[in-house]
Amino acid sequence: MKEFNLDAALNGEPVQLRNGQKAYVVGLSKVGTEDGNSYIVGEYERNLCSWSKDGKYWLKRESEWDIVGMWEEPKLTSEQVLEKAYQEGLRVRFDDGFEYPVIGKARGGSYLLGDERNTYIMWCEDFGKPEICREDTAEPSPKSDTITVTLPKPFKPKDGEAFYYIYEYGIGYVKSYKEDDDGDVGLAKNAQCYRTKEDARKWLDFMKSMME
Repeated sequence: MKEFNLDAALNGEPVQLRNGQKAYVVGLSKVGTEDGNSYIVGEYERNLCSWSKDGKYWLKRESEWDIVGMWEEPKLTSEQVLEKAYQEGLRVRFDDGFEYPVIGKARGGSYLLGDERNTYIMWCEDFGKPEICREDTAEPSPKSDTITVTLPKPFKPKDGEAFYYIYEYGIGYVKSYKEDDDGDVGLAKNAQCYRTKEDARKWLDFMKSMME
């Protein structure tokens, strides 16, 4: 948290109170407090409040309404970022630098992402933390009707574990996942590994049903 800055607060930046809430400073008053000095006047939950110039609500004791610093917006969780992108038609960027529109939601709280090739993947923690693309550079993604589907979750195979995957000719099978194989690692990173052929088939059928 940034330290309390009276000049910044007087210019409209919100402040944070000891109780964790947000408040605004609206000006200074020449009417003295206990020590006869000017004090800060502000607004908290639509109520007019006053503080000493160093942010104290009471001069002689600590209060939950003391100003303790400048307000910083709480960081969104991964799920909140994806929900915001889905609701507002924005793209998200992951640790690998790729951007995806969020095109739907699956039961259980997972999100469906579409890339430029019109394929669909389900978000999972292996992707890393998503962030909203800057609104001045991001292309808004078209908002479609809400999609509610039940799909099996992809998984990240362990070294030596078998898995199925989807590729241009249908469904493939790898007998033994290799952590030093770029192809296997790429499939796992992009959430394209499935435990059974049936799981992969459900995803393939879903993607075909989404084609225009």
